[in-house]
Amino acid sequence: MQSKYNFCLFFLIGKENNVDVNNESSANGDILQVNVTENYYSLTYKVMEGFNWVTHFCYEARFFFKTDDDVYFDLEFLKEIEKDKTFLSDDVLLGSCKRGPPVSRDTRKYYTTYDEYPFEFYPPYCGSPGYFMTLNTARKIYGEMLYTKAFKLEDAYLGMVIFRKAKDHMRFYV
Repeated sequence: MQSKYNFCLFFLIGKENNVDVNNESSANGDILQVNVTENYYSLTYKVMEGFNWVTHFCYEARFFFKTDDDVYFDLEFLKEIEKDKTFLSDDVLLGSCKRGPPVSRDTRKYYTTYDEYPFEFYPPYCGSPGYFMTLNTARKIYGEMLYTKAFKLEDAYLGMVIFRKAKDHMRFYV
């Protein structure tokens, strides 16, 4: 598939006790294991590590696509963008974007205290099932992540990072 569609696929996983991925990783070379505990509220740190990795090890890639593990992705899309060298410009994110969603103050999974986030609405963000950008944009976002305090909801955190970058005119597209 990689040669047919001209892409590389990696699975980003955290550290778990008693889980040995060396055999799978050695066989396929497609696992990136990071020193992050696997749970919902550590996804932000995994995403940060993913951006770190792509920034430092993917020199020839044109695009970066992050998606959840339960998402079907139509690989034919990759053939289309390979044909169009102007498909996506820098500073643009494609994905399922939300514009200023309200902060949850009740007791659900997304509950956020005023101490954690003092505003009533999050900045716009692209979240699940995934988002797509140029590698140059991914590098800019990672650079800003180095100066943006981590937040427990990874989709909202990405919006916070990009909001800080907004002075550079980064845009969201659905």
